[in-house]
Formats: sequence, structure tokens, C-alpha cells
Amino acid sequence: MLLSSVARSPPRSAANVRRGEGYVALEDEMAIVMRMHWPEVSREQYESARREVKWEEDTPQGAKFHVAWMSGDGFHVLDVWQSAADFDRFVSDRLMPAVKKLGIQGEPRVEIDEAIAIFAPDV
Repeated sequence: MLLSSVARSPPRSAANVRRGEGYVALEDEMAIVMRMHWPEVSREQYESARREVKWEEDTPQGAKFHVAWMSGDGFHVLDVWQSAADFDRFVSDRLMPAVKKLGIQGEPRVEIDEAIAIFAPDV
């Protein structure tokens, strides 16, 4: 699986969103928001991928925020990355080799949009 069918919104103009405590400046490269839905992935497979990829111990370049959850229609992820290039590099260099090694099946539905603001007051 290559995340080649990722839906990407049309580019927006860059904006500086430094407006106060908790905001992140988005000046040169636009940060992106990645939404993933992967119905075939179980919680156990996600936990195996966490252990294999070790993104919490060895934070990938450009990773800003990650939340994952299970719902009635399967596995979901919401990430914020400094750039689409950072996300693409993480997927190709670290995530997909682990997915292949673990034998995770199916294809995720991934959508990527440029962030216009990031506010994380309790992070």
C-alpha cells in the first residue's frame, strides 16, 4: 500500500497565525492536517505498529500532533504535520515498512488539508 491516492485540497496562501499563547506560526511551509480512516485495522494492530515504528520515542521530523481512536466504523487517526513532505517521508521510510512487516491488510482512506491555524493550549 502506498498512500498515493491521498486526497489533497488545493493549496491555500500561507498565513502567519501567531496570535497569542498556544498558537503556532505557519509562515514558510504550511502545516497539514491528515485524517485517516482504516476500517480493517484493529486496536491490537495499531499498538503493534506503535511498538514497531516507535514514533513516540523517536519523534519523526515535522510531527506536531497525533490522536488515534476506534469507533463503530473502524480505526481513525488525526495528525498535524509541519509539512506534507514530512508526512510523506514518515509514511515511506517508517510507517509502510512496519505495516508490511506486521501484515496489516486493507487500504486507508486519507485526506490531507493545509492547516490555517493550530491551537494547542494544553499540550
